Amino acid sequence: MDAVVLPGPKPAPAHDLSQPMLAVQNVSMKFGHTAALQDVSFQLTRGARVAAIGPNGAGKSPLFHIISRALG
Repeated sequence: MDAVVLPGPKPAPAHDLSQPMLAVQNVSMKFGHTAALQDVSFQLTRGARVAAIGPNGAGKSPLFHIISRALG
């Protein structure tokens, strides 16, 4: 009986660091008549270190809530 050799799993492809791992486009949110976010867009690439900064009420938390709901 001849032995059969099966190929092992292919290695995972290298991550393309030029491609965004998160892209946010034209996100807007209002509380009543007040715009917390208006047409916010950005892209994050793998390995990037970023921060969301701004004063209280600038819309940081609503932005993260929108992103987490979309991914979740």
